[in-house]
Amino acid sequence: MNVETKFSLQKGSEEAKINQDAFAISSDERIFAIADGVSQAPFSQIWSNKVVEKFIEKPFASDLNEQKLKDWLEDIRKEWGSEIDQRKSPKMILERAKDVGGSTTFLGMIIQEMKKKYQKLQLFGIGDTNMFLIRNKRIKYSFPVTSVESFTDQTIGLCSIDNASQKIPELKEFNAKRGDIVILATDALAKWIFKSANLGQRPWSKILKNKNDIANFIDKLRYTNKIDDDDTTCIIIRI
Repeated sequence: MNVETKFSLQKGSEEAKINQDAFAISSDERIFAIADGVSQAPFSQIWSNKVVEKFIEKPFASDLNEQKLKDWLEDIRKEWGSEIDQRKSPKMILERAKDVGGSTTFLGMIIQEMKKKYQKLQLFGIGDTNMFLIRNKRIKYSFPVTSVESFTDQTIGLCSIDNASQKIPELKEFNAKRGDIVILATDALAKWIFKSANLGQRPWSKILKNKNDIANFIDKLRYTNKIDDDDTTCIIIRI
C-alpha cells in the first residue's frame, strides 16, 4: 500500500492564500481525512482543518450515533469558537459566525488490516467529498456520491456550533484488493472524475502522470472549464 499523491490547491481566482479544503493522513498511512469547508459559512477554513486533524487523532467508531458525534465534536467546537474570538474581524461577521457556525463536508477512511486477499476500507462520509475505488481501470465503487448528476449547489456537512439538525456521517465498508486505486477528492475534482470516466477515460492516470506539476495541470483543467474554479484536494492510494 502506498500514497501515490496528495495535494490541496486553492481556487485559481483566489488572490489571498485562502483554501477552505483540508486533509490529513496518519503517520502509518491507515487513517485518512479530507474536507471541504463551505464558503458561505463563516470561518470554515479553520473548521475543516480542525475536523480532519481530530479524525486522525480519534477516528469514528462503527457505532457512531447522534450523541457520540456531538461528544466527538465538542472539544473542537470550543477550539473553533475560541480561535475566532481572537480574530480581529468585524463584529457583524463574528456575530453571524456564532449564530450559524462554520460548516464542512467530510470524508474519513480507515484501512483495516488485510484479511485473506482483501483489505477492508471503512468510510464515513457527509456531503459531496467523495471516494472512488478503481479496479481493472474502471470505477468499481464510489461513495457517498454515486453519479455526476447527484452533485448539487446545496450540500450538508459538520457544523462548528451545536445544531439540532446536525446529520450523522454515513458509514460504508468496501473490500479492496492489491492493485486497487483509492481516490479521495473534494467536489470539483470528483465531478471531473465522474465525467471523464463516463467518456471512457482514466482521469486517475492523468492525475498521477502530472503529479509532479499538479498545480499547472489543475490550472489547465480550470482554464478549459473541465473543472469548477474551486478549492481542489485529492489523495490517491494504491492498495
